[in-house]
Amino acid sequence: GVTVKWEYNIDKSNQIIDLKCTNPTELTGNVTIPSTLDGLNVVALGNDAFTGATNITKVVIPSSIKRIAKNSFWKCTGLTAVELGSVEEINAAAFADCTGLTSIKIPDSVTSIGNSVFSGCTSLKSIEIPNSVTSIGDSAFRGCINLTSIIIPNSVTSMGDEVFNMCKAITVYCEALEKPSGWSEWWNYSNYGNCYVVWGYKKN
Repeated sequence: GVTVKWEYNIDKSNQIIDLKCTNPTELTGNVTIPSTLDGLNVVALGNDAFTGATNITKVVIPSSIKRIAKNSFWKCTGLTAVELGSVEEINAAAFADCTGLTSIKIPDSVTSIGNSVFSGCTSLKSIEIPNSVTSIGDSAFRGCINLTSIIIPNSVTSMGDEVFNMCKAITVYCEALEKPSGWSEWWNYSNYGNCYVVWGYKKN
């Protein structure tokens, strides 16, 4: 395999942040992101960390990494498996247009799913939102045309605009009994496709 080339910044605590691959188009197959580099702990991926790495198929994120930045895996169209480790924040468009992704397990360390995180993931069929998640951003699942159902736990107190816009036909099972005050009035708006909502859902 090809060696991944990295660039990064170091924060005040002497930890690696903004980790970014500088040769994404050369990579193929599985990529395991290191938990340490040059003797320092890696705690955050940077913007566009792997943008354009269309031939990677699997990514393993170590438990040291807490934050995935904007567009980290944007348009990684060959990606079919992601292990998120102990990530807490998934920022805007991190996995947008990852058209090969059919399912993803969000670990119960995650508290926020940013805007457009899974937008355009046209093959995504299953995703579980753990009850650690408190906020889901605008258009988070926009255009996920193969996603037919999703459960939103009670823990989600903030929901952005048009979260499921352009999903062909999705049923959103909400544990909340009614729309929480921190959810946008437009959270389930869809100008193409249908978004059905069931309130008061109880898991078996």
